[in-house]
Amino acid sequence: MIDIILSIKPRFSNEIHTGRKIVELRKSIGRHFHNSSNIFIYSSSPIKAITGRAIIDKIDVLSVDEIKSKHLLDICISEQELDAYLDKKNHGILIWIKKVVTFEKPITLETLKEYNFTAPQSYCYTPNSIKKILESAI
Repeated sequence: MIDIILSIKPRFSNEIHTGRKIVELRKSIGRHFHNSSNIFIYSSSPIKAITGRAIIDKIDVLSVDEIKSKHLLDICISEQELDAYLDKKNHGILIWIKKVVTFEKPITLETLKEYNFTAPQSYCYTPNSIKKILESAI
């Protein structure tokens, strides 16, 4: 199975690490997103570091109305933020996560760049060059 690095705004990555956010909302995902896949959490600017890991529990594709009525608390956003993010799309993808591990020492972008890593805009699959660093952080 291929590991995934998800770029997440610090506001939301903090909510994941505290256990309050149990679902990551996306407009689209890649073909290697599967139940039980590892997700490494890249907290974007200003943090700029891989701060932890989680496992995909399940993936749902739901209508915007269903997300609004059932899952706003799970994704930790308001209805207005949901509308702005999905911007006229009729569905969203919910990535349910479990077994969140917060790294004692986040792996900074500066360190990752030594291995030719570039921070993803949305997500990327874990390059071989940084797999050992990620494994040692768990």
